[in-house]
Amino acid sequence: MIEVICSGFGGQGVLVAGMILADAGMEDNKQVSWYPSYGFEMRGGAANCDVKISDEEIPSPFCLEPDIVYTLNETAIDTYESRLKPGGVLLVNSSLVPDERTYRDDIQVIKVPATTIADELGNPKGTNIVMLGALACASDLYDEAAMRHAVEHYFGKKGTAIAKASRRDLAVLCARGEDGATTVTTTMIIAHMAGIEVFATGGIGGVHRGAETTMDISADLEELAHTPVMVVCAGAKAILDLGLT
Repeated sequence: MIEVICSGFGGQGVLVAGMILADAGMEDNKQVSWYPSYGFEMRGGAANCDVKISDEEIPSPFCLEPDIVYTLNETAIDTYESRLKPGGVLLVNSSLVPDERTYRDDIQVIKVPATTIADELGNPKGTNIVMLGALACASDLYDEAAMRHAVEHYFGKKGTAIAKASRRDLAVLCARGEDGATTVTTTMIIAHMAGIEVFATGGIGGVHRGAETTMDISADLEELAHTPVMVVCAGAKAILDLGLT
């Protein structure tokens, strides 16, 4: 059995990274578990997930002594380095961790400037995917080709061509018979149409930074005001202007 803990801040794609690993295990006919958790903090809340991949039935989803710890910030290292088994792999996003930081001498530490690489590739939200590539290179869990396939399989053949679907997009996508990636807004609309009164999500949208000039405000706020569906969430996303939200 291979145990992996993925950890970082909410909004960094930590949970998606774990889901990609679990999805790859299922495609390989393995037994898998994916157990997420995230804090209630409005700003900079922690997000992490435990992933297990095994040839046999998995009795518990919790990773007590992981083989791999995948971190996207320094707080994640503070929390999980001590739990990594001797000889295990610690993946460090060196873009956000000081060079002078010291680590245990009985583990393999892989430093990757993942945030910087994602920015240079023109996809600042792709830090989590860069780190999955590092995981493939640094461990025996999946090789590079298998990891590439896992990412492509998870996001689907259309990849970034799948449109983000807000309220204004639903009718057009339905008329064309196309796929759409639903927001909290559209999930509320569809849930209400289906008679679902409550659903849960991670973070909701709000007022973006600089909105006093750009007027970039999520449609989630307006939808919450008039669609009768209860949304259970961890709060507004930490990347937003929480004061204005």
